[in-house]
Amino acid sequence: MRHLPLPGPPPDVVAAPACRVRPLAPYQIIVAELRASIHAGVLPAGTTLPTVEQLGARHHVAPCTAHRAIAVLAKEQLVTVSRGRRAVVNSLGGGNRGD
Repeated sequence: MRHLPLPGPPPDVVAAPACRVRPLAPYQIIVAELRASIHAGVLPAGTTLPTVEQLGARHHVAPCTAHRAIAVLAKEQLVTVSRGRRAVVNSLGGGNRGD
C-alpha cells in the first residue's frame, strides 16, 4: 500500500502561528468582575468595596492579589483608595444622576 503525503498549503502561503489564548490572571478576573458591577450600577458611586480579605476569600486568592485588583481600579479612577480604609466607588462622570 502506497501512502500519499497529506495535502498542505501551497508553497507561497505562510501558515499563521497558532493562536494561544492566555487565561486571565486571578487579579484580572477580580478587576473584570468589579468593573462590570460598577458600570452596570450594581456598585453605585459612594459604595464601599469588600475588603481585600473578603475579595481574596471569595476568589480563593491571597489578599495581596485582591489588593492588586483594587490598585488597577484606582488607576482607572473607578475607585478611590485611602490607607486603612476600604475602596469607595467613584462617580462615572455624569452617568445616570440627572445633574
